[in-house]
Amino acid sequence: MYVYLKLRLPRALSFPDWAIIVTVIIGVYVCGLLAFAGGRLLNGKMFRRPVLHHTLIEAVELHDLDSGAIKACLADRSIRRVWRLYIRM
Repeated sequence: MYVYLKLRLPRALSFPDWAIIVTVIIGVYVCGLLAFAGGRLLNGKMFRRPVLHHTLIEAVELHDLDSGAIKACLADRSIRRVWRLYIRM
């Protein structure tokens, strides 16, 4: 990037050097945000929910938690209801 700006080659659109640098920085930042969001989405679908489904049910049973809300969430043992219980806890 630095070398490209210092060569002063003709460009299709002539922007000042600082505008190009700011655009690159913002572009890299946005790519990082997209990578983080995509990784979090994959992590939730592939690892967090299925593992949480088994470990949270086991932890609740081992600790003998018998609240009405916990019993309602664990009644049918669906992944969505266990996930909601995790969020509430």
